[in-house]
Amino acid sequence: GITFTDSKLIGKTDNAVELDVTLSAKEAITTVNEIASAGTGVGIAIDSVKLGAISATSTDGLILIGNIGANATSMGDITVSAKGNVTTGLIGNGTAKATSVGTISMTSTYGYIDVDDINVQDATGLTVNLSAKTFIGKDTTASTALAIKNQGSITSSIAGAAKANVDYTVATANGTVNLTATNTGGLKSTIDNNATAGDGSTSTVSLGNAKSGEKNEVTFTGTVDTLNVTGGTGVDEIAITTTNVKNGTIALGTGANQLSI
Repeated sequence: GITFTDSKLIGKTDNAVELDVTLSAKEAITTVNEIASAGTGVGIAIDSVKLGAISATSTDGLILIGNIGANATSMGDITVSAKGNVTTGLIGNGTAKATSVGTISMTSTYGYIDVDDINVQDATGLTVNLSAKTFIGKDTTASTALAIKNQGSITSSIAGAAKANVDYTVATANGTVNLTATNTGGLKSTIDNNATAGDGSTSTVSLGNAKSGEKNEVTFTGTVDTLNVTGGTGVDEIAITTTNVKNGTIALGTGANQLSI
């Protein structure tokens, strides 16, 4: 495995040279404090003004990484994959400095994904792919939503058997959310589109087959011309809380579904 000292940094925040980081191990990629406290480690941060490709892989353990790109104005692909749990700090920054961002992919084969939000401003669009077995959210049990925010469109996928709690927000720039969810543990999500009325925009959302005892609970806010939603075979509860939708198709499956407009 790879074990770092807590609260340290890979990179240099005043360095304008693009930084690529590759971490690969059979066992855990973690920190001293994470090992000692079994879950409260801070994780090592990765940061530079220009971040290139960031890759962390543990074939037989967990991954704990701190904040990624707190001062970055650009970031390449971010790929984190582990057999066990995947935990990262904030990707981006509270003021969303990164204006160019690659694809963000997180995979936990047998555990959860716990990300402390994603906040960037790539006007050309952001892609986020998440796959886990147990939970996907901002904590280890998905009781708090992972907030994905971009100043541009967002394309996302959610997969695996996980129960997911993920919110999507298109902020300040015109854009929409397109989501393909195939996870079977259910999904709770608020999707906030931010297009301009009459611009021909479309937001398309496809939901997974929620297993017995779980449900897909999705609320739509914001502005989009066309909203298309396809449900799964389980229970889907869809709420459209805005009047700024011109048309669309809501095609729910065979479960005891609810539609609120």
